[in-house]
Amino acid sequence: MLDDNNAPRILIDVKHMSLKARITYYRKVKNKGIPIIASHGGCSGWSNQGNPSIIHEATKKFLSVNINFHDFEFKEIAKSKGIFGIQFDERRIGRKPYVRKHIKNKTGNDLLLGASFLIWNQIQHIAQVLDNTNLDAWDIQSIGRDFDGIVNCVAGIYTYLDFAVLEPLLKKHARDFLSTSAGQGLRTKNKISPDEIVDRFLRGNALRFLEEWFV
Repeated sequence: MLDDNNAPRILIDVKHMSLKARITYYRKVKNKGIPIIASHGGCSGWSNQGNPSIIHEATKKFLSVNINFHDFEFKEIAKSKGIFGIQFDERRIGRKPYVRKHIKNKTGNDLLLGASFLIWNQIQHIAQVLDNTNLDAWDIQSIGRDFDGIVNCVAGIYTYLDFAVLEPLLKKHARDFLSTSAGQGLRTKNKISPDEIVDRFLRGNALRFLEEWFV
């Protein structure tokens, strides 16, 4: 599938690989100009299988299962100029107590604010991991809706029609983060505007990736 001697290579999605298979794949494509695609997934909150993330309280927020992705994987994806689709699925987007805290028994704007914050947490965590390794922080995150829709959508965010509401809320979360000490501590190259961060997530990164590898 990766051989491009006689035809364009078929890029492989690592989403449904086991962690062991993913690690094998990362080694196989390393430094070969092949982008790593994870079409839909979430953060595990761990640096690798044996060590929690250095990002503050990550293990308390995220679902620590191997179907979710560890910090070292985000680095491999970024170095390969790949793409990571954040999965809008309540089963994957966080630990149950953390998810419930933000959306349970909430309605209207409060529900949407909590749901969008769960999504923002994923965007922010990946950015902090990449920034810590001196990589571009905001270039791999995109929408990961699976090929036929999410099974358990985050409450309040069900279809693309809800993105009109999601976008300004994500910008609010981005502004809030950039005003914190962690946001202020980002490397200069990663201190971009909230509008640019959210535009890359909702549109720009996916379009760039498609134009580079599929046009």
